[in-house]
Amino acid sequence: MADGTDIKGIFVEAAPKSVSRRGNGIDRRITMRIGQRLRYRRRELDLSHPFLAAVVNVTFQSIQKYEAGRHSMPATYLWKLSKFLNVSVDYFVAEIIPPDQKQFTLPHDNDDISDSDINTHLGNRLKKLRRSRGITQESLAKASQISCQQIQQYEAGKSRITADRLYQFAEFFSVPLSYFYENLSATPACQKEIDADTTHNAANEEPAPRGEFRDLPIPATAAQKNTYVI
Repeated sequence: MADGTDIKGIFVEAAPKSVSRRGNGIDRRITMRIGQRLRYRRRELDLSHPFLAAVVNVTFQSIQKYEAGRHSMPATYLWKLSKFLNVSVDYFVAEIIPPDQKQFTLPHDNDDISDSDINTHLGNRLKKLRRSRGITQESLAKASQISCQQIQQYEAGKSRITADRLYQFAEFFSVPLSYFYENLSATPACQKEIDADTTHNAANEEPAPRGEFRDLPIPATAAQKNTYVI
C-alpha cells in the first residue's frame, strides 16, 4: 500500500447500484475513488466515523455515504479532511496510493476557515485559471455539461462546488486538484491572539487630541532641562 500498490487491488471498483456511472456531467467513478481513499486513510489511522464526522460537522452517516460513493463530497470538506488526515487533496483522486504519507498530526482548530471563505477561494482560482487559458464561461459550461449560470455561481463563491466537480475542472485544464487550494490558509492562532489584543487595546485608548502626536517624548528632568547639546 505504501509502495504505490494500485488501489484497484484493495477496494472494489464497482459503483453501488444506487449510483449511475455518469450523472450531471460527472463520471461517478471519481466519487467512488474519493470515498475509497477516505475510508482507506480513516482505517489506516484507526479513526471512527463519528470522529471524522466531527471534523466537518456532519453526521457519521454522511461520512459513511461519502465513503460508499453514494454522495458527492463538498470540496470544502475535502480540504478540511485532507488537512486533518495530513494528506494532500491529490491523494484522494490519484490512481495509485501515493507512497510515504506524512505522520498523522492534529491541526489547530482545522485552521478555522469557514466553508464560505473556501468556496470564495476556489471560485477565484477557477476564474483566474479559466481566464488565463482564454476559455469563456459558456465553453466551460458546455464541456462540464452544466449551465453557464452555474459556472458564474461557482466563480462568485455563491454555490458550493463538489469535490468530483472540482476534479473535473482540474482534468479539463490539466492541473492537479491541489491547484485550486493553493495559498488557502488562515491566520495562525498566535497571530489571531495578537490581533485581538491590539484591537482590544486600541478600543480602550483615548483618542489623541487634534493636532497632537499620540507618542509624545518623555518629559525631561530638571537637570536635563538646563543641559544643551552644542
